Amino acid sequence: ILGSSPRTVNKHLEHVFERIVRARWLFVALYALLLPPSVLYAVRVAQDNSIDRLIVPSDPDFVATRAFQEVFGSGEFGLLLAEADDPFSPAVVARVDAIEQTIRKVPDVEPNSAISIFRRTRTSFEGSAEDAAAFRAFATGTDLLKRQGLVGDGFLAVALVLNVATPQQRNAALSGIEAAVAEANPQPSPLRAVTELGLPFVNAYLDRTQSEAPKSFLLFALFVVALVLFLYRSWRTLLAFLVTLA
Repeated sequence: ILGSSPRTVNKHLEHVFERIVRARWLFVALYALLLPPSVLYAVRVAQDNSIDRLIVPSDPDFVATRAFQEVFGSGEFGLLLAEADDPFSPAVVARVDAIEQTIRKVPDVEPNSAISIFRRTRTSFEGSAEDAAAFRAFATGTDLLKRQGLVGDGFLAVALVLNVATPQQRNAALSGIEAAVAEANPQPSPLRAVTELGLPFVNAYLDRTQSEAPKSFLLFALFVVALVLFLYRSWRTLLAFLVTLA
């Protein structure tokens, strides 16, 4: 059609659309045949942010990442922020330490914090006022822990490494972390909040919203039915809308 006059182009398009209209039931049948397997495959779509799903294996970044993982291991990384007015008070230090020790019992989860680093410098750590004072001096005596994000103004952080390979394993690990925090941080608590940060928590949230999406779509479909019937007062038009949305 390139180089043809507008009139010639219009004639070609007219012939194409005439054939489509004449064979409209063939297209409807084809659509009906493709719709069930399309729905089946659509509901099986899952979220997977692993690197081999995002980058081709020949990419230099992929190769470098795999080399890094062979040396340092791989996993998903998260963070728990234990927020308090005075994060170095004895009650807060003892509570954060209890949370970390409880999380250590969760399979496939490796926690680490400034407190666990400090533990390696002392023969014993019981969370007493003396231990808290020594920890304050240790944590604030250098900006290294602050630059790593393990301590800061108004919080102590617990870094998490999740050794998981599938969304199901990740969700199980996160459920274990949530249960551990609830167990080790009963109310009343010296902590203002325990905030979850990081990609694993975001992915779990997206998984939950995806699983709840059909409920929202059902409400949207009811709205479409009411709107189409109100505007067009035609069941055939409504059927056309619903088939298209399906």
